[in-house]
Amino acid sequence: MEFKADFERTRTVWKRFWDGELKERPALLMDVSNQENNSLSPQAPHPYNLAVKPLTEIIDKIERWAASRHFFGDRVPSYRVTFAPDHFALLLGADVTHTEYEDGRLTGWVIPFLENYNQEIRFRPDCKWYQKTVECANALRERFDGRIIISWPALQGGLDALSAIRGPQRLLMDIVTIPESVKDALCRIDHANGEARKALEKDFGVEQFGAVSRHGMYHPGRVDIPQCDFSAMISEEMFREFALPSLKNECISLDAAEYHLDGPEAIHHLEAICEVDTIKVIQWQPGAGKAASRDWSTLYDRIDNLGKGQIRGATMKEAIQLWKCYKSNYLCFNIGDVKSRAQAEDFIAEFQNISRDE
Repeated sequence: MEFKADFERTRTVWKRFWDGELKERPALLMDVSNQENNSLSPQAPHPYNLAVKPLTEIIDKIERWAASRHFFGDRVPSYRVTFAPDHFALLLGADVTHTEYEDGRLTGWVIPFLENYNQEIRFRPDCKWYQKTVECANALRERFDGRIIISWPALQGGLDALSAIRGPQRLLMDIVTIPESVKDALCRIDHANGEARKALEKDFGVEQFGAVSRHGMYHPGRVDIPQCDFSAMISEEMFREFALPSLKNECISLDAAEYHLDGPEAIHHLEAICEVDTIKVIQWQPGAGKAASRDWSTLYDRIDNLGKGQIRGATMKEAIQLWKCYKSNYLCFNIGDVKSRAQAEDFIAEFQNISRDE
């Protein structure tokens, strides 16, 4: 791979990681600018731009970004095609509007369309947003196959998808008043999710190149980040009844999964989530406000004791401490203070002298 000369080695490392066999060190994500003035280093364009701006413009920016970085350790250079947080809802027939802020950030807002449960819920390969997804995949792969990974959209299924096409307030009422209709809709969403993933697997060449999650975790096969943000609004009993079956079904079509646990209100579902064997890693996102500054050590210990790994941001020193602290072999650290290839290589080698039994 042009921008990752040791890609075959990295591919093997990630295979061992997901098989639980990478026992000598954690997975380490490291990249630095190769520009003299780091502040002038090109940034990768936010992928939502793919929905609203000329493809050629985006592709040229990706080229400049990839050429300006060194990718060390287990970091695989990649770019993800997605138009909104609920990209899967677009493949069910929803539409989206985008808001662009002064600093250039984009937000995608999915427009609910499900007025009643008699409406058809299915994967729609003929819809404009799937066609746009394929158009972007083809154009990006034409430029970047063999250079960086063009990764598929995250497909949020289950209650998150149903909430996106129905609306969260209406769905909350439906769960209480017409629960069987909700369950039937979730079954249809599960089926559509599997069909969409099969189609996207071919569109993005996953069998040949593998995939990279939006947090940078690579798998030689199918990896994604399931989540259920809607879970913050329901009880543990409701989660097990309505969310967990879809989560398990979603993971059937994956070789590996990293669960995005979003916000303090979702924590009480952790034990249920950890029952899904395909989910090897939990990525905790505390959110904004007071939660962002809290010490979450107890939660991290709880995740480790439940037998799941973690993906965390860390300095080199912190990564070594955390590696010695936890039992899991499914640990991945995004290292923020590596400055050079030599430093990255020395850091990786340092783990050879670390005993986790101390």
